[in-house]
Amino acid sequence: MHAGDMILGLHIAPTAFFKALEQATLSTVQFKSLNFSASDPQHIAVTMAGVAQSVNSIALQAEVFSKNGVITSPIFSGIARDQDGVHFNFNALINPAAINYVQELSVGQTQAASSDVPQNSSLPSPQGFPGP
Repeated sequence: MHAGDMILGLHIAPTAFFKALEQATLSTVQFKSLNFSASDPQHIAVTMAGVAQSVNSIALQAEVFSKNGVITSPIFSGIARDQDGVHFNFNALINPAAINYVQELSVGQTQAASSDVPQNSSLPSPQGFPGP
């Protein structure tokens, strides 16, 4: 049991990174490519390229990333205006504790417990009829 706990404690859950990226990405920023590199569970890096509506969008995106706890050391570079927006490159490190498999399991269990709906709900059914 202890060995299993240790293995799970070191295992990363990339899906946690993708959820955090989805939640933290502004609607004025679009990522076109992604390279996720985990040479070992404690050294995880991400490289992306994208396009933003403006330079201000990139600045705000950097601020949002620096506060989300998953992405650390966000660096935007190669910023260049084009007809379809402002293109950029992005490099960052990922906080391994934030995407740890055990952490992802505990967050999932907490969300499942808080989303329980009472059995005798008065919400309408998908067919439009009153609930049970």
